[in-house]
Amino acid sequence: MAALRASALAPLAVERRAVGQTDTPSVAVARGYQLNGEVRRMRIKNHVFGSKRERELYRTLRSHWAPWPIYPQLPFQAIIDFQTSPSLSGKEKGFLRRTSVDYTFCGKEDRPILSIEFDGLGDGFSRDVEYVQQKHTDDPMRKTKFDLKLRVCREAGYPLLIVASEEAQSIGPELHETIVDGIVGQILSQKYFETKSVPEIQEVLRQREGFLSGMSQDQEMDYVGGMFDGFRIVAESTMDRIVKKADEYEMLAIERGISTSYVEQHLHDPELPEIIPGDLQNLNDRIEAIRNATRVGCRLALKTPSVPIIQTAWVRNFDDRWVVPYKVAKNVATLLLFRRALELHSRQSVATT
Repeated sequence: MAALRASALAPLAVERRAVGQTDTPSVAVARGYQLNGEVRRMRIKNHVFGSKRERELYRTLRSHWAPWPIYPQLPFQAIIDFQTSPSLSGKEKGFLRRTSVDYTFCGKEDRPILSIEFDGLGDGFSRDVEYVQQKHTDDPMRKTKFDLKLRVCREAGYPLLIVASEEAQSIGPELHETIVDGIVGQILSQKYFETKSVPEIQEVLRQREGFLSGMSQDQEMDYVGGMFDGFRIVAESTMDRIVKKADEYEMLAIERGISTSYVEQHLHDPELPEIIPGDLQNLNDRIEAIRNATRVGCRLALKTPSVPIIQTAWVRNFDDRWVVPYKVAKNVATLLLFRRALELHSRQSVATT
């Protein structure tokens, strides 16, 4: 056995002696070896993630979304079957075979549900099927590669979003929720609505066909629209972590006699052009400005007996088929608004006792 080990390690010693080294095979293994004068070392990495922040976000997702299976660093080809796609070149397929995805949520039997890329280097985000890079990196092909992933996932009908450190931060003091939680919650809510709510709505409408036949077209549209809205609210309350907590705070506010009536305002950065009634070009300019906005915000003003409580939340414009950024901003603003209202009510109660 000793002779076999020595025989197996002999090439390492030969490589070192070839460049004037005299280490024994065991020392060669411990220190590394040289090939053409270059030191080659091999080691086990400390973790499978690209950065500390990437690992922290994974741990946050695992903690917040248990028992959903979440897998790190899955090969892209393990998620999307693109091999026979006629829309991809051989070079593009080659890249997709080699690349991976940072986090993937799976459902029953490990079927992929959604994936997230963490862009620690470029600090970018996805907007529709486009990667919006915010910082320069040494990779001139970074945008091309991200754009390709986004395009392929869109063609497959699969949610892939790109986030960075901003989306991974807590939404407020002493809160653990993040913007990523809001994104994941909206995607899971949409999936829930499409797979569970829609079939249930169809069955209800089938059973009430006679009832609907006695309505006018406008009445029927209002009835069906209200039903869809109600089921969407249930889907969000079931699947969205931020909506759940916002609902809890709002219910506590109602129990304590706090007004829950608020006024909301849409915000964009940069600001949208002023509305010019009847001007078609102005309308097109506003639509384009909405699409290209870097950030989307929601400002809520809660009515109180004294002064309104105002809460604003901003998110980056990660608009997508699965996620509406304004909806995420509003959910965050609602959570923070009622949390703040409860804190102020508690302080006032203590002050008056």
